[in-house]
Amino acid sequence: MSYIDNTWVAYAFDEPASADALDAALERVRSHYSQLYAEPLTGGSRTSPTVGMALWRREDPRLRWPCWAEEGGIAVASTNAATGWERVVGVVDPARAPLELGRALAKDPERLVELNPPFVLAILDSDAGRLVIVNDFLATARFYELRTPSGWVWSNRLGALPLFAGIPPELDPDGWAIHAAAGWFLGTTTPLGGAVKVGPGSAINVVSGPSGATVTHTETGAVRQLVAPRRASLAEQASAAAGQSVALARSIGEVWDVAPTINLSGGRDSRISAAGAIAAGLEAKFRTMDIEPGEVDAARRLLGAAAPSLELEVLEMESGDPDDSLAERIRGIHLVHDGLANPMGGQGALELPQRGFVAPLVTGHGGEVAHGFYYDAARLRRELLPATRKRALRRLERSGRQRHNSAREEAYALYLKEVERSLDEGRAHGVRGASLLDYYYLAERLPHRAGLGSRSDRYSACCTPAFVRGAFDLRPRQRTGAALHRSVLEELMPAWNAIPFFHGGGGRMRPMRRQRIWERPRHSADMEEMLASPELWSDVFEPERIQGMWREARAGEGHSHYEAAFMRIAWRVCFAEHARRLAQLIPKDEAVFIRSADADS
Repeated sequence: MSYIDNTWVAYAFDEPASADALDAALERVRSHYSQLYAEPLTGGSRTSPTVGMALWRREDPRLRWPCWAEEGGIAVASTNAATGWERVVGVVDPARAPLELGRALAKDPERLVELNPPFVLAILDSDAGRLVIVNDFLATARFYELRTPSGWVWSNRLGALPLFAGIPPELDPDGWAIHAAAGWFLGTTTPLGGAVKVGPGSAINVVSGPSGATVTHTETGAVRQLVAPRRASLAEQASAAAGQSVALARSIGEVWDVAPTINLSGGRDSRISAAGAIAAGLEAKFRTMDIEPGEVDAARRLLGAAAPSLELEVLEMESGDPDDSLAERIRGIHLVHDGLANPMGGQGALELPQRGFVAPLVTGHGGEVAHGFYYDAARLRRELLPATRKRALRRLERSGRQRHNSAREEAYALYLKEVERSLDEGRAHGVRGASLLDYYYLAERLPHRAGLGSRSDRYSACCTPAFVRGAFDLRPRQRTGAALHRSVLEELMPAWNAIPFFHGGGGRMRPMRRQRIWERPRHSADMEEMLASPELWSDVFEPERIQGMWREARAGEGHSHYEAAFMRIAWRVCFAEHARRLAQLIPKDEAVFIRSADADS
């Protein structure tokens, strides 16, 4: 399971707040998330009665990029080291890059499209009383907002919003209904009512005044710039994507004083990141997860073709009966991710408090936008030519229902409403036909379900501006043949084009080298106990369908898709307890924010 190594929070108040209330609010956030780590936290803060921010993190001597940087009246907070800064501010040492980049983005937020996701940067000019917050063009970095009766709160930690605001959190019924239908939250929805996910390529401008702050939200043109139709040469765009893959690897080498780990599965997407790293001469370790039969052999073949000296670490899946209960494990994950990770990760082991550091990670997240995640060549011919609005909706409805089809119809209706909104958004950017399914992946699945933003130190060459732009220059038929992937590899590692892409198995019960939830004695019993209490989850799931699926699975029948539905239920049940624990940290029967004495004079 992944970690996030820092906690950032910013605020703006309609009226000045007292220093005591601000200090107490910040301490609630700091103390709650400090329990994630064995080491003490460091960081910085800039506060005033109306506008301010703070960031806490563990001291990591391997990271050359300061997540909190100050110079004169300027403070810059970064949730991630924003690679690609050279394209915006030129060759600058990583130690100074946040300040230079912050100034450039505060002046012209449109330039965020030149940076590699994930990142959130907040620039506070205390002298001017101005705060500017920008996020990446995919919204892969965690970034949430809460409007309260007294102002605004922003954070990369969802739970920090109610903790800072002093408002007991409540579950968002529509958000959890969509989660039941899709497996993740969509659009601006989150697990908590009132809290929203900030959209991609956003710029929030806060101006402080004597009587309070003014907040303006702007959607930059970043997404349109990367997906709108244009005439482009595949060879030229592949060359640009290859160049940015190499540049990303070099940025990682500049930012980190430690060799990263590169996940190499043998599939299409991880090859792009791995090839860029090898071409850049980046010192790295290669790793594959032995999840499906044949995956390790495919990865070894790739490294052998690149350089016989490269070694591959095989990460074996947890086996046997776990030491902790399923509820204990998921509650720990909620403490880290506030309900926003992939529920299927709820079976992974998690050590809390976290001790020491792991190597930064390079993956192939996002590469699906260039090879048709929701269609292959056969489906494209059979179902999506022409790819009318009705056919696109039908395809995404089937993707949500899968073989379990276990959410309530009201939940699927909310899911489809959000699907329609997303497709309309893509159409407004000029995207047409089957490519709208790829836009849906970019806008919904990648920022919500994929794990690029679930670590502070994760990178992917498939999310660079050039790769995303190249993906939307493709025709759907080109995507089904992985034309961009092959062209990029031809630039970086031609020998890898001769090695077939690894594809996992299919069928009713896809072969896996890990135990499914119903095959693990202790967790199976925990799951069965949750399913025996439908009052905890039947508002969004069909109890008879779920319990019938469980009986089938325990009997060795059913479908592998069933596991996702069961884990969504466990996720929901455990999150309700997580929200109750957050509420216990908030003062009762007292005003959390009161006007400062100076405001009355």
